[in-house]
Formats: sequence, C-alpha cells, structure tokens
Amino acid sequence: MSTQLIEKADGILSKIEIPDRSTFFQLKNFVVGKEPTIHGQIWATARNLQDRRQSLEMLELQIADGEDALALLDIQAQRLDTQLTIDALAKQEQEIEKRRLQRQKDSVVKNNDKLKLKMKYLLEEVGYFVQAFETLTAAAGGFKSFDDPEALRNFWNEKLTEELNLCLLLKRPVNTELVQVIMSLEDEMPIKKQMVQILQKVQSEMIEERDRQLSLKAQARIEK
Repeated sequence: MSTQLIEKADGILSKIEIPDRSTFFQLKNFVVGKEPTIHGQIWATARNLQDRRQSLEMLELQIADGEDALALLDIQAQRLDTQLTIDALAKQEQEIEKRRLQRQKDSVVKNNDKLKLKMKYLLEEVGYFVQAFETLTAAAGGFKSFDDPEALRNFWNEKLTEELNLCLLLKRPVNTELVQVIMSLEDEMPIKKQMVQILQKVQSEMIEERDRQLSLKAQARIEK
C-alpha cells in the first residue's frame, strides 16, 4: 500500500465533509416532493420521521454497547497490568495481549465515532422532516389521517392520473396492471371516468377495424 497515496487521500478527506445521508435537495424533490398531493407529502414526512426515529433508537443502543465494550476492555487491560510475570515468555505474552486489547479498543472507538457521526446526520434528516411536516400541515390546514377517505381519493386520483398521462404523452402502451388498479376505484373518481372513456374508444376503434376488415374480405369475394 502506497503511504504517500494514503496520505494524499487523508489530506483531501480531512478538508471536506461527505454527509452519510441524502441531500436536502433529494429529500425535498425525490422523497417529499414526488408525492402528488399535499397530504401525500405530509404522510411521506411522517413515515420518514418514524423510520429515522427507529434508526436513532438502534444507534443509541449500538453506541451504548460500544461504550460497555470499551469499559470491559479497560478492565482487562488493568488486570494485565496487575498480574505478576514470572518468566520472559509470560511477560512477552502479556505484552502481546496488551497490544491485542489496544487494537480492539481502537476498533471500538472508531466504530463508535462512526455511529455518532451517523446519528448526527440522522438528526439533520429528522430536523428537515420535522420542519417540512410543520410547514405542510400548516399549509393544508392540519393533518389528515392515513385512512381519511377524501384525502386518499384525491391522492390516488392524482397519482394514477400522473401515471396514465405519462403513458399517453410518451405514446407508451398502458400496462394492464395500471388499468386494473384504476378500474378498481370508485365510479365517481375522475381517473376512472377517464379510463372508461379510453377503453370505450379503444373498443370502438377495434369494432370499426373489424368491420373494415370484414368489408374488405366481402369486397374481395365479390370481385372474384
């Protein structure tokens, strides 16, 4: 391993900070902003807050375990220091064991430092989602339950409308799964009405094409 190269790498990394989290740009546009309605965005912030709160709890436990491991390693090192060494080999074994314990301790310290840094970045994400939740709920006039019928109808209508319109704009076939999902909705939802119109048009075009083909075949038989 090139010592000079490693020193250069360490020098670069010492001058910059690479957050172990999504950027606020990503959180805003690809986590919260991708949801089609304001209540969908509120629900997204709540879900992400829950996930990160659980992750923080796990990190706290891991850090506590690391600190206990350090305390136990210190005790083992103190016991070694108090042991009487009778011969040279025993003393050599003792020194090796001390070095081994120190390496274990260094490893635990580094791991705990990483966990604490990860906790810092998680807290930054929590701060973002808390602020987003408060801002969005204020704009929406309050939080609506995840099972609120009106909010859910609006959410799924907008979400499925986006998916369907993208297919139509890009001139891509509408997959059967999307059609089935839309057709399973309540009849009064706008997206279902739109899909029914599309299906009726497709069916009408198929009938017209069938009749045209039959007419051509009949004409061909007459000409013979």
